[in-house]
Amino acid sequence: MATTILTVVATSLTNVWLEDGGKHYLLFFFTLYLPPYSFHRKILYYPYHVSLHPEGIMTQRLDWNTYFMSIARMVSERATCTRASIGAVIVRDRNIIATGYNGSPAGQPHCTEVGCLIYVSKNPNGEEEENCFRTIHAEINAITQAAKHGTSIDGADIYVTASPCYHCLKTLMNCGIKRVFYAKPYKIHNIKDLIDNSDVELVHIPLD
Repeated sequence: MATTILTVVATSLTNVWLEDGGKHYLLFFFTLYLPPYSFHRKILYYPYHVSLHPEGIMTQRLDWNTYFMSIARMVSERATCTRASIGAVIVRDRNIIATGYNGSPAGQPHCTEVGCLIYVSKNPNGEEEENCFRTIHAEINAITQAAKHGTSIDGADIYVTASPCYHCLKTLMNCGIKRVFYAKPYKIHNIKDLIDNSDVELVHIPLD
């Protein structure tokens, strides 16, 4: 559990479940340790079909992809840009090695405090895009966090709550990321050529 980056403890209550109109919900307690701060505790309710052993023991659990994507969604709640809250988790060998969320550089004013700095640009197709000048994207923050602590991410996977923008995907490719898992699509058409001409795999992992 010891890490200088972020420790996330996810504990499922295997014998506690709620029924609501025929839907079952698993309760997950997430505790985020953010040194030097104490912790942030949250309960997430996930619609989930469960099979119970006669003695009341759950026989199904979250698959790895949903598990890591759920943690990325929790990380996104630290985001400070008012336009979007994005979380990213870099994983290798089923171990979290870095996390990131979108927000201002350390020590700088956050969008939640002073507002966003919006600028408009055009991509080569002529499509206009609005972006926040103040904000660093979640994927880049995860990469820089790994670099700061001397952790290689070559050959790792990344879980992001939204598909990466063109610039983030270029950076992820050069860092050696092999698979990009995303929960919500964001202008997929803008990164299609990059994906088609690379070895990076883009995988959709939707969350309810």
